[in-house]
Order: sequence, then C-alpha cells, then structure tokens
Amino acid sequence: MNKKKVLVIEDDKSMQGIYKTKLQQEGYEVIQALDGEEGVKKSKTEKPDLIILDLILPKIDGFEVLKKIKANKKTSGISVIILSNLGQKEDLEKGLALGADDYLIKAMHPITDVLLKIRKQLQKGKTKNEKTMPHYCIDIKESILDAPKLASDFNFKGLFNCPTCGKKMFLQLIPKELSKNNRKFSASFICYRCKKSS
Repeated sequence: MNKKKVLVIEDDKSMQGIYKTKLQQEGYEVIQALDGEEGVKKSKTEKPDLIILDLILPKIDGFEVLKKIKANKKTSGISVIILSNLGQKEDLEKGLALGADDYLIKAMHPITDVLLKIRKQLQKGKTKNEKTMPHYCIDIKESILDAPKLASDFNFKGLFNCPTCGKKMFLQLIPKELSKNNRKFSASFICYRCKKSS
C-alpha cells in the first residue's frame, strides 16, 4: 500500500523536525517547504494527499498560499489543515472561507491532536486522486441589488447569517465542469464555522 503523503509548509525548522518525526512514526511520507512559494510549488509537483499550512510565512503568507492551491484545478482537491499561532476569529473565518478543511491554533493543539485531525481528514477520502471541483467563495453585499429580497424570500436570519451559530454565510460556487467556456455553477450558502449549507 502506498503511503499517504503530507506536505508541511512551515518556516520554523524546529517545528518542521517535530512534524517530520511524528508523521513518519505514523507511517506518512513527509514533504517539507520552508516558505510560501516553495509550498505552492511542491503542492503541484509532489501532489500530496494533505497539507499542513502555517500562515506566517516568508515570501507569500499562508492565506495567499491557500488561495493559489484552491484556485488551481490540479491542487484544489488537496485537503488543507491550517496550523497557526494566529487565533483571531477573523483569521479563522478567513482561512475556512478560503477552503481550508480545518483551522488549528498551535498553542491549543498538541501534536497528538494534529495527528488525529490528519487521520480523520484522510479517512474522509478527499485525496489527490479524486476529481474534486474548485470551490469559489463569494461575499454577498447585503444592501446591493436583489440581496435583501433574496434574504427575505428564503428566510435568512439577519441577512445571510447562519441559523445555527449566527455568523455570516458566504455564497459558494462550484463549476459544473472544468472548462474555461463553462458558465454554469451550482450554488449554496455555506457557514464555514459550522460547515453547514443552506
């Protein structure tokens, strides 16, 4: 059986060493990148099954790395877990809105938690071999054109707020096919905190 491949994008060499040792002990093949540009490049060339992504990185930051990974049809299906010291609510919501599968704060999650999250994410079957369409996250301006009518007609609470947690929902677009000539999408409102759609 081929080993699952994990790309760790982290500029702290000591942390890289810890991740590599623990991941290899769990049976994963480990690829390492010390800056954002290298991370984007290796996501294409190494075709990992999952990426561990820090946000504070040299050259380009983790948010930009995530945007580039999710915008490329060859890498958009790779699972991404953000592991960062940035713990503000805005950072969490931005990371999830950009397509991360999970967001972990380093100070709150020991390596055992990270390994468990990796294992669970890979068990979901979202790997490099799947034909996963890219996702596009759109922020709807609440007072422009038909936005208020849309919110009213479909009983959104507080103009596109999640009925479960109250946080703002985003419009997620998924193309019907991977083609530059395609203009057809499936659309749904999604809360990236609850991972629920409407």
